[in-house]
Amino acid sequence: MDSMFGMSAACIDSESLGRQRWRLVNSTYEVETEGRWQRPHRGWFRRLAPPGDNEGTRLGSRESAELSARLALLTGLSASLDWLTDYWNLARAENKLVQYERAAQLGLSVPATALASRPEDLVGLRTPAVFKPLGIGSFSREGVAHAVHSREVELDDPVLSDLPSAPFIAQDLVDAERHLRVVTCVDESWTASLEADGLPLDWRTDRVAHESWKHCPEPDVERNALALARELHVGYSSQDWIVDRDGRAWFVDGNPAGQWLFLPEPIASSVTKRLATWLCGCQ
Repeated sequence: MDSMFGMSAACIDSESLGRQRWRLVNSTYEVETEGRWQRPHRGWFRRLAPPGDNEGTRLGSRESAELSARLALLTGLSASLDWLTDYWNLARAENKLVQYERAAQLGLSVPATALASRPEDLVGLRTPAVFKPLGIGSFSREGVAHAVHSREVELDDPVLSDLPSAPFIAQDLVDAERHLRVVTCVDESWTASLEADGLPLDWRTDRVAHESWKHCPEPDVERNALALARELHVGYSSQDWIVDRDGRAWFVDGNPAGQWLFLPEPIASSVTKRLATWLCGCQ
């Protein structure tokens, strides 16, 4: 489609590859858009596949092999385009353990973190602790989508008997005064703030909270968020921080391809414009 900069953009994922006309010859990738071949120069990995793309696909089936081939093509495009974040750095930066390690190396405040196969081995944590998924935080059962949110759990809670089959991250609970969503893109950053009083531990479970964010510049946090993004080698990131009752800012989570359009203006449009200007090579 025509962009505001007079250039064309193409969106591809594992599902659309079966409908689009494309070719990759000697590491040069081209896609047909609007009846003509175009050679993309820059790209951004927002996602490799639409939600539910592999649902019901049986491992070892023909459909599984076809999906694997499409994903291999997408991840193999790293050498042919200039990526805002290349696939391999994206995959590494999605791992929360990598995020916490890099944040700690930069001297950022990170809640005490532990993982163990048995709850009695989670030494050094205060109780109750915050438990959050280490892997994918959503799943589907009998056609119904479920999300696994962060929750406050006593270390002697029977629910922790499932730790061996699904490792979870356990962290000290930070007494939040405000939640911060910090978005970084190339060399810029923006912060939105959400008052924590009256909200559940994981604000995402409160529908009203999604519409209650306010634009609130935080120069020190934004500087640290950009430093962490550079350390993770990601050109874009959506980071969650917490400001405690003493005014100390804690890094708690990051997503190298997270959401931003739900944030208030001027953040939503500013991030979108910065992404567009980078992709078209204007800046």
